Amino acid sequence: MDDKQELWGTIYDNGSGKGIFGNIVEEKATFGFAAVYSSWYYGYQWLDFSVSYVQSATLGVTPKPVLLSGWILPFLPFSIKLWILVVVTLIVVTSSIFVIATIKSKYLGDSHVLGSYLRFSSCALRVVGMLVLQAHVGGSEQGTPTLLRLLVTTLHFMFHTVAYIYTGGLAAVLTVPWYGPSITTLVELAASNIPWAATDDAFVWSLMDTGNPVLDKIARNFRVLKEDDLIISAEEAKLGFVMERLSGGSCSLGPHLNRKTMEKLQVMKEPLYWAHVIMVTRKSSPFIRSLNYIIQSLRESGIILFWEHDVARRYHSECLEDSVRSAGPSKLSTSNVQGAFFILYTGLLLSIVIFIFEIVVKKFKKRGR
Repeated sequence: MDDKQELWGTIYDNGSGKGIFGNIVEEKATFGFAAVYSSWYYGYQWLDFSVSYVQSATLGVTPKPVLLSGWILPFLPFSIKLWILVVVTLIVVTSSIFVIATIKSKYLGDSHVLGSYLRFSSCALRVVGMLVLQAHVGGSEQGTPTLLRLLVTTLHFMFHTVAYIYTGGLAAVLTVPWYGPSITTLVELAASNIPWAATDDAFVWSLMDTGNPVLDKIARNFRVLKEDDLIISAEEAKLGFVMERLSGGSCSLGPHLNRKTMEKLQVMKEPLYWAHVIMVTRKSSPFIRSLNYIIQSLRESGIILFWEHDVARRYHSECLEDSVRSAGPSKLSTSNVQGAFFILYTGLLLSIVIFIFEIVVKKFKKRGR
């Protein structure tokens, strides 16, 4: 009997059921043969389990990491924490120069020498200029206080070091393609919060009620979809899926996992779970002892492993694992300079807005007079 509609099925409290388990309970079939795992406790009141005849690992199949957009490349050499540190340093240094110049001008009367340092905006432009390795003249002008000279000289050394580190990191970013986060482990799958789906809720039974917060979150993200919906979702690469790898290395794939869809998907390095595959019979079946003896004999003789490879050869059940290849050097293209133009156009837009704002403010001041 092949119940493609109900698959593993359900057992009801009155002793009836549907699918593989239901056919066994209702004695429509003597043995149940499918991807039935020893880790399942479902139906143990009604069913007896045989010994294991093969091991199986259920692997997650997730969307491949996406190539990062070109406009974000200039920001990749430094991490977010390092960028925050750079910005905070700029603010602190600018404030320090402004405060030192103000105090010097107030108590020593050097305003004619420190005129360019007595405006916070001028100090900020000078500090940013040093960060991008612009020549700085003010710190060495005649009459500039020694303290300010020492500070500016120290900043030159620090900003040169930061700029060269950034330049080296940017060269690496522009040479080797950068991708978004990859989902290859259970922790990453749980953190991504991406839904994953299969044709039956039996695929999630081994992850339910484990007490592990990572596995519990993965189980909550499981969805049951029809095969047609799985095919559409696999082509769009918006969900996670499952595949089975047997102990001999052969794989069991659904129609939605093929060479076309696997171009956008990758197999996780860490399996969702693994278990021993068993057969089921009705509770207290007189055939269970004979069945176990046959299974053990087939395993010891290697016939089950031979069957696995024979079926894989006949039905081309190969593992279509196509994870992200290690990317080598790439040619520079327009996408590599999108970030630079993004910064340029952002600066031009801000300068135009500020320029218009200054004109409007000046006109209002003239009317007020």
